Amino acid sequence: MKRTIWTSILMALSALSVPNAYANTNSSTELDAAQGVEVLFINSQKQMDEPFMLTTGSNQIVLRIDTMLGRGEQRGNFTSAPYILTLDVNGGELEIDGPKLNDVLQARKVFEGDTIDWNVSLNGSDIDYDQIKMVGKKGMLPYSNLDEQLAIYNAANGISFAGNVIAPVAAASLVNGKQQAAKSVGQDSLEMQKAKMSYLKLSPTERKSLRKWLVDQQ
Repeated sequence: MKRTIWTSILMALSALSVPNAYANTNSSTELDAAQGVEVLFINSQKQMDEPFMLTTGSNQIVLRIDTMLGRGEQRGNFTSAPYILTLDVNGGELEIDGPKLNDVLQARKVFEGDTIDWNVSLNGSDIDYDQIKMVGKKGMLPYSNLDEQLAIYNAANGISFAGNVIAPVAAASLVNGKQQAAKSVGQDSLEMQKAKMSYLKLSPTERKSLRKWLVDQQ
């Protein structure tokens, strides 16, 4: 009888200890963006409030620099183009900071380029990432419909999401946290991305007809 009682107690304690064994296991990663770094989207979801949380796996972060720079009469606001960063996380704290900027003129020159030297670290160690500068649309407000532009970019590049991370098919092109697409020269215009997205929506028969039509136009 005593053995039965002790067995029941041990089983109960074991059941209680199982959750505790995993209590400190956190599959989420908290994103800490430095002052002046504005996080716009995480995995196609618009971000409004901190903390920014990422799920273990491949993640897509859209961010930009939006900060005051300079001194005195030269002081002014600088807002960069949005950049898409793709990276892998597995829990802990992800820190992202931009390059050191002194004034608006210097910042404009730095951000003329397609790639920026972002400081990205996970739990204190630098990690690899892929980046793409969003092309924007023509006109005075090139990023006024950023959510639509991001959807077009993702569709045109075959990027989708599952369980708050990049879907495995899209993530398969990642090598050491970097997308192979980053090796290509330049980026398609927004119009070309729209065309690609439209093409992907066509049936096999419609695609065949379109390709024939394109050949006839040459």
